[in-house]
Amino acid sequence: MKFFAMTQKKERGCPIGYLNAILYDHCPEHPESVQHGLVYPWYADKRNLNEFPDGMCLVVKEKLIDFSIRSDATHQYIQEDFLRLLERFGAPIKDFKRISVVSNAQKSEITEKRYFASIFAPDFYLDESLAIDFASSVIEKDECDFIALRKLKIKNNVGRDVFGIQNLDSKHDTIICSEKFVVAAKKEGFKGVDFIDLNSAKWPSASSFVYHANEILAVL
Repeated sequence: MKFFAMTQKKERGCPIGYLNAILYDHCPEHPESVQHGLVYPWYADKRNLNEFPDGMCLVVKEKLIDFSIRSDATHQYIQEDFLRLLERFGAPIKDFKRISVVSNAQKSEITEKRYFASIFAPDFYLDESLAIDFASSVIEKDECDFIALRKLKIKNNVGRDVFGIQNLDSKHDTIICSEKFVVAAKKEGFKGVDFIDLNSAKWPSASSFVYHANEILAVL
């Protein structure tokens, strides 16, 4: 089976890198006063986040949001059509809830599309020993003993169409998907993501904070 790495893609309404946003468990009365970069304890520890509350609100600095998926370290923000595709391909999802999306310049929603806060189930992430063909891959360990990729080859017996891999360096921690999933995703015309053949994927240096446009920009 041929596999691809999902990477972020910059388009209109699709910022790349750090998402300047805060998820609230309610819609704040004064979104213009929100100080970005803070972490709120109700969702900070994904091990204790068993279920999202209803009525959540994502406050962003952008004036337009139109991406299919972006990450906020412990969870993802996913457009409804992309969420349904993940479900169709059997991606294990622990929980997801509808969210409102507002900018801190206005209280009304800034997108007509439906977004969800989502957290993948633990079994979405395959153990690295089950996923990685180490004999055909080139890897190293970062300073925290996580796996940093230089070349990634997935084992031939992996039968999943979409998954993550445990214990990857955060710069390499992205969604891996089959060619079948890629074909379906491109048919839907999703925004802000691209799919790179693992045979030609270029992975960022785990020790550098410089991002090059031809490198994978992790989604998870």
